[in-house]
Amino acid sequence: MLIGTLLFKILFYGSIALAVIGVLIVKAKIQGRHAWIPGAMILIGGVAALYLHLHWSGYAVIVTGDGPNLTTEWKRAPERPAGDQIPQSSDMYSPEDATWVINRSSRTVRVEDVSYGTFGVGGGDPTVIPPGKIARFYHIDDIGPGNPPPESVSVDSKLPMAFRSWLTWDE
Repeated sequence: MLIGTLLFKILFYGSIALAVIGVLIVKAKIQGRHAWIPGAMILIGGVAALYLHLHWSGYAVIVTGDGPNLTTEWKRAPERPAGDQIPQSSDMYSPEDATWVINRSSRTVRVEDVSYGTFGVGGGDPTVIPPGKIARFYHIDDIGPGNPPPESVSVDSKLPMAFRSWLTWDE
């Protein structure tokens, strides 16, 4: 199951707000028959925010459409969304924070890694994602054949290199 980024933000920040309101009620020292309610608000809000943070930390780019025009949509994803994954190495440092590309279109798409810097490290072969398959990446920076990566990028770190991932397809 995937959820929209707006819905994720509403749920996440709503649970934090619920817990904060519970804390404020406790600080106000409201007593009586329903004195347990603020504690329940803190517990439910805290557990919900922690669950959303830990289990919905990744993103998914869903590619849909037929013919020459494909569309993409960003969603929040669980650690591994449902789908038939293409064979990839499992050496990802933090797989729960992955960006998944879910190809629900009738066309093959690909992710090309573009490298910048002085080390001369090439981007390698693109990762091809056939229709109906999913693939995992560290991030997706540019999407579509009309939006290629820039010719150069500025780097704020002392290491003079950078990488971008470009999700694209043939026009």
